[in-house]
Amino acid sequence: MNKLLKNYLVAIRMAMIKRFGQSPTYVKDKYVIGVKEFSKPEEETQTIIHCTHYAEPRFFLGGWINISPKTYLKGNGADDRLSLLQAIGVPIAPEKHLYNGHHESLQFSLLFKGLPSSWSSFSFIEEAEEGDQFIINDIPRNDIGVYKIRL
Repeated sequence: MNKLLKNYLVAIRMAMIKRFGQSPTYVKDKYVIGVKEFSKPEEETQTIIHCTHYAEPRFFLGGWINISPKTYLKGNGADDRLSLLQAIGVPIAPEKHLYNGHHESLQFSLLFKGLPSSWSSFSFIEEAEEGDQFIINDIPRNDIGVYKIRL
């Protein structure tokens, strides 16, 4: 199984466990969680951004990181936005992850709704109220909706 696809499936499973408190079971084109039943999605329904952030040498002990709840994806040439749905492995502002040294990094995932079919590329934008904000432009769309970025 492709490593990227495996990471995507793990992230989906983690999101479902967090949301419903148990792991889903796949039975005949349906995901079953306890007594709740969900149809198998026909289209891409989530966009997952796997992020890596490295401690900054300019700050004592590498500084800190968090993600603003105002983080979103914006289609290049489009006016609509996809707001952050969930952050896994990184605190949401105002909470902070403090680094203990310049050699450290943090890997985490951010979940958004699936990209509209009209978007061929998009921008990742964090509207931070404190510290630096992250902006990455011109991320090309792919077929599986899973992306890796370095912040």
